[in-house]
Amino acid sequence: MDNIDNNAEEELKWNLAFKAVDATALRITQNFNATMKIASEEYETDKLALEVAYMPDEEFQDRMVQLHEKHSLNAFGLRRDFDRRLQLGLG
Repeated sequence: MDNIDNNAEEELKWNLAFKAVDATALRITQNFNATMKIASEEYETDKLALEVAYMPDEEFQDRMVQLHEKHSLNAFGLRRDFDRRLQLGLG
């Protein structure tokens, strides 16, 4: 009988641990999605500012490339941070 009680207790511990991990992963994912949304909005704002500014086509293209590089690097960093937090369980 003790073996059955120990198995049930062990299963309960694992179930509680999985629920805690799921909650942490959900919180990390929600934070990441919110941060990416803000970054996307910033990109669109910066892009619109360039589109309405008066400048030669070549300068516009150069600035768009710089803008894209800046925001691509930012998104890469956010994804890398998200992956690390998810792997380590840091909420």
